Amino acid sequence: MSRSPTVFVVDPDVSTLNAVRELVGMMGLDCETYTSGRKFIEAYTDSVAGCVILELKIPGMGGIQIQRLLKARNSDIPVIFLTAHPDVSIAVEAIRNGAVHFLQKPLRSNELWDAIQEAVEKDHKKRRERIRRESLEERLACLTARELEVLALIGQGKSSRQIASEMNIGVRAVEAHHVRLARKLNVSSLRGLLEIAMAVVAAEILKVPVAQIPSSQLCPECD
Repeated sequence: MSRSPTVFVVDPDVSTLNAVRELVGMMGLDCETYTSGRKFIEAYTDSVAGCVILELKIPGMGGIQIQRLLKARNSDIPVIFLTAHPDVSIAVEAIRNGAVHFLQKPLRSNELWDAIQEAVEKDHKKRRERIRRESLEERLACLTARELEVLALIGQGKSSRQIASEMNIGVRAVEAHHVRLARKLNVSSLRGLLEIAMAVVAAEILKVPVAQIPSSQLCPECD
């Protein structure tokens, strides 16, 4: 069974930690609390879904510093600031760095409830998209450079005849590529292949011309 999303709370005020823990429990989520920013950073792993609630002023390592460290680790877990020390310039920096909400104490249960729910849903969506992208990239790694070129052209909305003309090959050769692409990408219809091709183009997964992709990045069994 997968672990429930966890709300990480970092605040030197124990009464705040207790209040947030009680609220999170009512939401049916897990909660971990820390009075030290360093202890949180040492314990946190990005494999756990959820969100982080930070006070701005924490002895030793403040909320903004924690947010910067998470970003430096390439962690995109949603951050909520809940502070007794509001500052406009710091709030602007926090939001620019991706904070979902910047809330002021005293804690208002309904406001924090909504913020946590939004943050957890945002995190779930990002993790789901990351898994889909990684899965797609794994399948793309088993395509030859020629097949990647055909896939990119399909994603641009070009017909078999247009692809054949651009690649200087026959229409039947393009259709044969369609069959191999569908098999390698594990799709059962032309529509499914088109959806993947469009997703590849939209996500800019193929950021360089396929002719420049090193052969080491392609599946040797598929050449």
